[in-house]
Amino acid sequence: MDFTKVVPSQAGPVKFLSFKCAQNNVLGFHCRVDFQPIAPDKQCQFLRIEEGTYENGVFKFIRVLNGDQTDGGLDFSSEPLVLRVSVATYGSSK
Repeated sequence: MDFTKVVPSQAGPVKFLSFKCAQNNVLGFHCRVDFQPIAPDKQCQFLRIEEGTYENGVFKFIRVLNGDQTDGGLDFSSEPLVLRVSVATYGSSK
């Protein structure tokens, strides 16, 4: 995994469920979550963020979040939220 998860300002609970190296499910409310690369010479970018729910253990897609909804990180409000987050890193590899 090329990145680390960061919770800059956490007021409520958050849980990360990793299924693939670049895809994670993030569950939380009353918090903000962002992803940062481990290597200082790399950058991190959200590729796709899907909002959904779980029904009988299966992720059910509701909608895709727009870039303006995620440019400062992932905001979780007072309602619990499940996001499927695809992330990539890029930059020099010394």
